[in-house]
Amino acid sequence: MGIIGGWDEGLWAIVPTIAVSLLFWFVMRAIIRADRTERAAQARYEAQLDARILADAQGRPADGRDPGSMPLDGSTGRPTP
Repeated sequence: MGIIGGWDEGLWAIVPTIAVSLLFWFVMRAIIRADRTERAAQARYEAQLDARILADAQGRPADGRDPGSMPLDGSTGRPTP
């Protein structure tokens, strides 16, 4: 029998179960958080894509600039080196 009347043997028997349970919980938490983050990023991307499609349908750039201020050759308007 152990030092505290057998309780220590019972505790040592349950420690691996608790450790594996905690490991499982941390892994599942990480997976769920990653999924939540990925879904939020996908939603942002789809919202930007929808805004771009709507802007194209309305005949204006998605960033809200005036179409008349854009160069007709498709360049960005930045000077070339």
